[in-house]
Amino acid sequence: MINTSPWDEINIPKKDFNVRQISEKTIVPCYWARDSKGNCLFIIELKGDHTLQFRKDFIKVNGIVCSGIVNLAT
Repeated sequence: MINTSPWDEINIPKKDFNVRQISEKTIVPCYWARDSKGNCLFIIELKGDHTLQFRKDFIKVNGIVCSGIVNLAT
């Protein structure tokens, strides 16, 4: 069995993020991404400002770090 991940094909950028959309056929756009430190990211693009809801319903999950909300549109 070959161990591969979707992040293997995404280059590490010098700044910001490099992203790859998972599928154009999803209701909510989702992306695999890498940041300039080489971290592997999973990005869900939601319309509107969900900051208050995110902070209210924050759940800690071991092995996954939620580092905040990033606006990719800017």
